[in-house]
Amino acid sequence: MQQSLRVNAAATNTVQQDASGPKVGEQLTASLWSIVCISIVKEERMSGVYKSLLEQQSPFAGQINEDIHRTLTSLSFEVGNGPAMLNNILCAFSLHEAELGYGKLHLSHTPSRDTARSPPAPRPSCRYSQELAFVAAVLLLQLEEEGTFWVLGWLAKKYSLNGRSLFGQDLFVLRQSLAAFNVLLERQLPALSAHLTACGVESSMYLSHWLCTLFVYGFPIEVVFRVWDVLFLENWEHIFKVALGIMLLIEGTQKPPRSSSEAAK
Repeated sequence: MQQSLRVNAAATNTVQQDASGPKVGEQLTASLWSIVCISIVKEERMSGVYKSLLEQQSPFAGQINEDIHRTLTSLSFEVGNGPAMLNNILCAFSLHEAELGYGKLHLSHTPSRDTARSPPAPRPSCRYSQELAFVAAVLLLQLEEEGTFWVLGWLAKKYSLNGRSLFGQDLFVLRQSLAAFNVLLERQLPALSAHLTACGVESSMYLSHWLCTLFVYGFPIEVVFRVWDVLFLENWEHIFKVALGIMLLIEGTQKPPRSSSEAAK
């Protein structure tokens, strides 16, 4: 996966591709998801944990370093070293989640008395994946380094299925997600579904990157910000609604098939 972004994380937070590429986004305005992150960080932060993780060596350090420079080759911030901050976040995240794993979390969840008294369910471990770099990089546009770490962990918990994170490239989660999307696409947009099938285009060819990066990969940053407003505030099933919305836009750009008589001319 290749993507080259130039990021100025100052008060105006502008995002551009490198000098050889086209402009990606205009000035980034305040978004709902960035406001939600303020409360997420307060709830998730555990004093001293992030600093302690930074003092340890991640078994994924080499892979993370390669992924950062391969996927975000020109990432730079006006304040701080973008690649270095991203490296810290991802290395710390890989260590933290290797120990804790992922669970399920909903924004508007109020535990009952029985639930509050029960011990937390075990959280299975999850491997580091390259897609995490894309998600963390966008978070860094609005958050400081440690805050990005905690929100990334919150997203990994929120977007999980049966305790398996969508970010972990878990085949079970991907297969379940693709199967659910295929059913929805066939029901909601049958003509487009049939057309894609006839052309040999499978949902795995595009949907995997969309889901595992929360639509960061392949979309302009201003679009990502608006999509994240939905993904942060709604249940994770809304990720399929976003994908269907994109497919609806695609269907609207397609020309109707020509009749056999027109094709013969």
